Amino acid sequence: MKKAVVLCNERHNIPVDECIFPRDYFEKEGSIFNWGCMEKQVHRTLAGADEVELYVTGLTTALTVVINWCYRNNVKLTLFHYNRATKGYVRQEMFK
Repeated sequence: MKKAVVLCNERHNIPVDECIFPRDYFEKEGSIFNWGCMEKQVHRTLAGADEVELYVTGLTTALTVVINWCYRNNVKLTLFHYNRATKGYVRQEMFK
């Protein structure tokens, strides 16, 4: 199953609705360095996916947790980075 998700919501005009880390997630969990909690959240969101299209809008620490999770679970990962000049997204395939 392929999933298209946003890393952290409410940052740019995003073409998908599902989000891994909602706006208040880090306030509730208390730290952007709580790898274990972030990994559980990634698993809750992405479990069952064999391919993920991730719109990268947010924290580097959160991004690295998603990349590691996808790598360890043999999930194909494509990142989409926001381009301010074009106001669109640039595709980056991972794990080729």
